[in-house]
Amino acid sequence: MAYSLTTWLAVLSFLWLLSKVARKPRHPPYPPSPKTPWPIIGNALHVPRLRPWLTYRTWGKENDNKIFHLEALGQHIIVLNDIDDAIELMEKRSSLYSDRPHMPLLSLMGMDINAGLLPYGDVWRQHRKVYQQGFRKEIVGSYHPIINEKCTKFLQRMMAQPEGLKEHSEFYTASIILSIVYGHEFDSSDDPILVTTKRAIELSSPEFVSGSLLINSFPVLLNIPKWLPGGGFHDVAAESRKALHDMVEMPYEVVMSRMQSGDNKPSLLQDLLEKQRAKGTYDISVLKNVAGIAFAAGVETTETTLESLFLALAMYPEVQKKARAEILRVIGTTRLPAFEDRPALPYIEALCREVHRWRPAVPAGVPHATTHDDIYQGYFIPKGSLIFFNTWGMTQNQDIYPEPEVFKPERFLDADGSLNDDDRHVVFGFGRRLCPGRHLAIDVIWLTAARIIAAFELSNPRDPVTGQSIDLDVHQYTGDLFSHPPRYVCTIKPTGVAALLRSDVI
Repeated sequence: MAYSLTTWLAVLSFLWLLSKVARKPRHPPYPPSPKTPWPIIGNALHVPRLRPWLTYRTWGKENDNKIFHLEALGQHIIVLNDIDDAIELMEKRSSLYSDRPHMPLLSLMGMDINAGLLPYGDVWRQHRKVYQQGFRKEIVGSYHPIINEKCTKFLQRMMAQPEGLKEHSEFYTASIILSIVYGHEFDSSDDPILVTTKRAIELSSPEFVSGSLLINSFPVLLNIPKWLPGGGFHDVAAESRKALHDMVEMPYEVVMSRMQSGDNKPSLLQDLLEKQRAKGTYDISVLKNVAGIAFAAGVETTETTLESLFLALAMYPEVQKKARAEILRVIGTTRLPAFEDRPALPYIEALCREVHRWRPAVPAGVPHATTHDDIYQGYFIPKGSLIFFNTWGMTQNQDIYPEPEVFKPERFLDADGSLNDDDRHVVFGFGRRLCPGRHLAIDVIWLTAARIIAAFELSNPRDPVTGQSIDLDVHQYTGDLFSHPPRYVCTIKPTGVAALLRSDVI
């Protein structure tokens, strides 16, 4: 006898309800759910696909919950909207909350080279140790000459072609990190290493976080032939694997070729290779992976933050005016700001903190996973749960940051104009999964902000007919893992200090 799909669903739903009634709870309740789960599939249809950070924040406000629970196809999801909960779980209980979700699709895509996505364990520790060798705070200071040089060239490109701000920003961030990591210099956006890396980033992000729930919940679906409906992911995964392989191998071969020919140029990868050779340990794959992902992740996050910086400066001329006044008072007009000036420029520092808060580059965070069952505030959090820390919800918390939509550096200053103690950058994550490249990113953003404010005046575009200012749209950020602002054109006018860019005095 043939049964319809509706009949089978009805039977399965009845059995599911029967099992729920018969099952005696053996643990405390889960955190409250913002939506009533469906039989069998749970909250699978409720999990937001587009800009999840906005939905998570709305759910938290509507239900007056800072922590809530979803269950989708058997996968438990815990969302944290409050920074105190994130600190308690992912830092104070880091031994339980430092894993990453098991997503079989990642390996198929070649993303298992990314230390940020590796499961908590010895392989991850190997990668993390290498990252710390190259990007701890005291080491990043040695990269300041490179940042200084690239920043000057970036400003010169802006002055020559102000309408190409986005392209200049992409080129700028890539040139810094390629120079630091590989000692690789390039003059064109057609550079093969740059093109390959950009393609790898496009193919490998961000679907593994916000989508592919069905495949990751039922790995058997990976066996679907690519010629069957639904099997098209095989082609995308194959292209991603090749692009990621090339992204890692191409610059490594460049460094090795230079080393073998004696034409050495200082770079992080060469330094790591020489240190491992001296110690007699030589795990090339770890070094190649660390270098490749440091470049890819660093370019994407830093570029996104710069885009938000320029947007904020154009939208808030009064902020820009205060910042420029501080620079003129401390430095004058005979040179551009330098890292040595940083302690004397608290408003610029507060402005940079506000950029990270106002529009975090990764607003939904990268999910953690639990290695064991846990109980928190009387709620049960099972082993294997996905833990999302909603960065957006934390940085837009109006109880901590009144009028959170407003770009206001003063919120990081005391009454006397000195920096307050709110120096925690939640945008870089928590606990043992804290972004290892954060010190480099913070330094790049600071020098860029200080110099661009000194050399240029950014403002909203103007209507070519009426001459009236056109407000920029700040709300249509992309819904990806790395959330970019909408493409915008702002008016860029050189100040008197910009003349220094044509001379050797910087």
